[in-house]
Amino acid sequence: MSKTFPNASRTDAQSINPLHLCLVGGKALPEDEQGPLDTEWDPQHPLHAHDLRNPLDPVDVDNVFEHGVIVPIEVIRGPNDVPMVNLGRGRVRKARLANLRRKAAGLPPIEIKFTVVRIPLGSGNLSLLKRATAENLRRKTMGVLDQIELAKQLMLHGASEEATATEIGIPLSRLKAILAFEDHASPAVKEAARQGRLSASACFVLAEVDDHAEQDKKLGELLTAPKPTVRAARTLTKPDESASPRRPLQRRLLTRVDEHAKGNEWMQGARAALNWVLDGTLHKDLARLLDSADEPAPAAPKGVKSKKK
Repeated sequence: MSKTFPNASRTDAQSINPLHLCLVGGKALPEDEQGPLDTEWDPQHPLHAHDLRNPLDPVDVDNVFEHGVIVPIEVIRGPNDVPMVNLGRGRVRKARLANLRRKAAGLPPIEIKFTVVRIPLGSGNLSLLKRATAENLRRKTMGVLDQIELAKQLMLHGASEEATATEIGIPLSRLKAILAFEDHASPAVKEAARQGRLSASACFVLAEVDDHAEQDKKLGELLTAPKPTVRAARTLTKPDESASPRRPLQRRLLTRVDEHAKGNEWMQGARAALNWVLDGTLHKDLARLLDSADEPAPAAPKGVKSKKK
């Protein structure tokens, strides 16, 4: 039988009180989410998670209070046999909060099932990061700032730009764009990206402005514009440059919609709406739409009369 950790029990699987687990950076959490083995905030550590301090959803904590932690976490064996969490930090935080409530209610504490990954700290740092990156991409919607933090951490521990882009699942050109954004964007533009107030592409355009004060000025103008698109951002930042022509896929899409819009008021409205949002549509999404658009256009809703030419 393989060795287990102190304070861990083995019934059908290894399980442990969440207070006996180590969260790297856990001392930066609210006091009631901290454990005695947690460490200080350390972005250089291979088990650092940039989003560790994101607020928990109270509904999720309620669910753990009632049902426990269903999905096991993953730990590595750290110095002095300390179980350090590699995957499942949010589950540990929720269990700690739930256990405070369970103790007040006179209920037994929740234990978390865990598996041990046999990758040592040090030479295995990049392997641990790749596992965490894969988990993040599977469980979360990654915004541009999340991609930046993952990229920085992977590259810090030896991944090339090409390998980093592959791990995150983005083209190398996109990786270069987000790294340039990290270096040049003002704090206000980064916050707008974090909140999703502008598309990442529009924020990238603003970050091309050298002066932060000018970036913030253009940001304010863009946020109050009727159409805060990439095209609008380029018009604001480079008013002397003519707008770039539409991509071939965009032209194909508009041509196809035009064919169905003749004599159909519903489709004519769709054409107008398409013009309104097209600049913010992702190239890959257009390709997917066109590949599946061989079916006839939807008929006009009942009660809507079509104009016949």
